[in-house]
Amino acid sequence: MIRNAILKLGRVKPSIDDGQVLTLREQEIALQAAEGASNKAIASKMHISVRTVEGHLYQVYSKLQVTSRAELREILA
Repeated sequence: MIRNAILKLGRVKPSIDDGQVLTLREQEIALQAAEGASNKAIASKMHISVRTVEGHLYQVYSKLQVTSRAELREILA
């Protein structure tokens, strides 16, 4: 269910059935990463640290059960 919601790229609303969902910040970072932006570029654009980007991506990968940007790109394509 999470993957279907992300594919629609809309605002994901948590529900009892969905379990964990991506926060708006995680969605922003996931989309930029899937488009090929580096962690450094994402951090600069969003005015956050590279470590914060890495932390958000760690959560995104865990929630979507992916292990790489390539897999992330496939899910969001």
